[in-house]
Amino acid sequence: MAGAPLPLRFGLELELVHTITKEEAAQLLCDQDISCTVNSCGQDRPYKKWLITSDSSIKAPEGFRGFEVVSPILNGDRGLDEARRVAEILLESGAKVNESTGFHVHLDASGVSNGGKSMSLDELKSIAAAFVTSEGVFDSLIPEGRRASNNIYCQTNVFQKPATSCVLRINDCQTIEELVRLVCRRVDVEESSDEDEDHSRRYHKLNYINLLPPKTSTAPKATRTSRISFAMRTDVGGTKRTLEFRQHNGTCNPPDVVNWVRLLQIFVEHSRGQSCAIFGQEPLDSFDKFFSALSGACPRPALKELRSHYARRKDEYGDDEPVELNDSSRPKPKKKNNKKSTVATSEWLQYLTWIHSKKRVPCYSKTGIWYKYAKVLEVCGSEEWAHLPIKVQIPGEDGPVNAWVGLQRLGLKKLASLASI
Repeated sequence: MAGAPLPLRFGLELELVHTITKEEAAQLLCDQDISCTVNSCGQDRPYKKWLITSDSSIKAPEGFRGFEVVSPILNGDRGLDEARRVAEILLESGAKVNESTGFHVHLDASGVSNGGKSMSLDELKSIAAAFVTSEGVFDSLIPEGRRASNNIYCQTNVFQKPATSCVLRINDCQTIEELVRLVCRRVDVEESSDEDEDHSRRYHKLNYINLLPPKTSTAPKATRTSRISFAMRTDVGGTKRTLEFRQHNGTCNPPDVVNWVRLLQIFVEHSRGQSCAIFGQEPLDSFDKFFSALSGACPRPALKELRSHYARRKDEYGDDEPVELNDSSRPKPKKKNNKKSTVATSEWLQYLTWIHSKKRVPCYSKTGIWYKYAKVLEVCGSEEWAHLPIKVQIPGEDGPVNAWVGLQRLGLKKLASLASI
């Protein structure tokens, strides 16, 4: 996809689990001529080489270790090629991801990438307005666990509904600090403290907290909060001015890594060139409108390839509205007097047909994880299978998993007796 504009320097944070140690992973990269070192949480870091560090938020299964691979400052297609190589090396060595891992991208907002001129307040307001009004599109490209505010570490930036109503308040911001505190509200996490409340504000899909001047009154301890967002740092005054996008699910898949960076670069490049108010009038709130708008910031062949990649992801993760469990339009089959009966009545078949028509329903996994979007693949009205009448597809560690489930797994406990569960 050479030719797509990449004017902003960028940095990556790849969270993963592996059977090898941090030291072995660093050596693995060094053996492939990727300069890499190991460091602990909270320590000063070199930004000229890749870094492997601990991350307490990663929940590694038995036999695995969780850690984060942080890039140096990267630039242009050469930087993307290096990121691709690192992802390939990690993937081929057996690196895995799970629901506790994420993939974060930092884009440079300092003057280094912009002819010596930092992003202005107006540009930052436009980017924020574009993001909150297109957050639904970004959600549709991402697994359900990192949509809306389903993940504590990547909360929604939409602070009032409808999302277009946020634009007026964003546009009224008079300072960068006011803007940051508006679109990045404080998040209630255990690691946050009253002494440094700004740390919890970073846990949003679009994190603007690095735009604030650094605090010198308190020094955060070496926890997750003290090591977030170190993939990028400017050379001015020891501060970092980056836009951090935290929403993407954990991945070591090279195309996912490269395409996400390119998409964010093009999105920011387009958004900063528009007026903030335009996104309240013409929000990028659909897949087609979103990619059509980006055409002015990217050559057509490159955008076509990006669009195809994310059309596949959108189809994989789905963007249909889930069925509401209290939907009054849902058929209400009557319970039979004989509680032991599993006869597939016409009402029961009508109910299954209704579920099938919804395409996507909420569902618990076998381990008790709640998925708001589970794709309905098939239903079965057979008496023999009345206890497991619905086949759904839910995300798994190694890809989508298909399973026959009963009504209790869909949260429909009141109707569970119909299937003799």
